[in-house]
Amino acid sequence: PYAEWPQELKDEYSYNPTKAKQLLTEVGYPEGFKTNVVVGSTSDVDLLQVIKAYFLDIDVDMEIRTMDPLAASAFATAGKHDQLYMPGQGGPAGAPGSPVYQLQMMASTTSTNFTHNNDTNYDAIIEKFRNTTDIAESRRLVQEADKYYIQSHWTVGTFLLVKYNIWQPYLKGHLGENVGFSRNAYYARWWIDQDLKKAMRR
Repeated sequence: PYAEWPQELKDEYSYNPTKAKQLLTEVGYPEGFKTNVVVGSTSDVDLLQVIKAYFLDIDVDMEIRTMDPLAASAFATAGKHDQLYMPGQGGPAGAPGSPVYQLQMMASTTSTNFTHNNDTNYDAIIEKFRNTTDIAESRRLVQEADKYYIQSHWTVGTFLLVKYNIWQPYLKGHLGENVGFSRNAYYARWWIDQDLKKAMRR
């Protein structure tokens, strides 16, 4: 949780153009640079305009390259984007999803490693997670991977979008999960209370 982050890490995620310009100067970009982001046309382009404005504050000029959603996804999955990519709805850009899936996306062995990260230390954490059958160890490794990812600054962090999952009260076994990947595992554990369903129709 953010509240448990060390202050130094919180500072790294704060809005501080002066510090950002200092860091850019230290790595050889005192005048900033140009960059680009590939995005599907149905994604939150308005949010990208906000990020673009923040980047301009530190002389980083980000071009927004809008594409057909399927074309943008295929383009990024093939690794053809040379700079940034903003996934569509449900991706790590803003919508909360399964932390397990989100963190595995960053491993260098996956086609969804849109960051082009090839960090062997991170890969090792994910590999341990995939091979363990111990629940407590799984949780520990997910937290370790999450911390490593946050400290590495591989992505542009944004706020979480407000998202609602709505279902009928006669759907039993559903706890509000975001159904996407592994949906069959969820479906196998849900059932319909037919008596309640009939009563609601009266």
